[in-house]
Amino acid sequence: MSRETEELLLVGFDGESLSLFRQRQADGGWTYGIRANSSLLDMLDDEEAAECRSAQEASAKILYPTFEAAMLHINPCYVHGTPIHVHPEFRNDIWAAYCRTVEKLALEQPDSIQRSNEKWQDAWSEMDRFQTDDQEQSVKPPK
Repeated sequence: MSRETEELLLVGFDGESLSLFRQRQADGGWTYGIRANSSLLDMLDDEEAAECRSAQEASAKILYPTFEAAMLHINPCYVHGTPIHVHPEFRNDIWAAYCRTVEKLALEQPDSIQRSNEKWQDAWSEMDRFQTDDQEQSVKPPK
């Protein structure tokens, strides 16, 4: 029996991706997980890549009980990618998590974070163009 899986967030990195998903459980509830394309790690030095590969392999098998728990375990590098898909039901929560992550990283990587924020704002605006009137109004990125 195949379990229903929904993608909540898909972030692209030069043809690679990182996704946050939820999976329906037998009791009707949801669990949440993270999938990363391991070739993203080619951008890191060998030691960092080995650490991340180990963490990704472990996290790919882990399902978290809540969206919030999964977001605590997602690699913060996702903010440097471009959001490709955001589930309408999770737009506000994903934007809030993005803002918290950016706030933490801004002190360490101000130039990089500025470029990332511009990419997210552009992508968010593009997604808003395709949002239908019956969908809940989303949180807008800061200008």
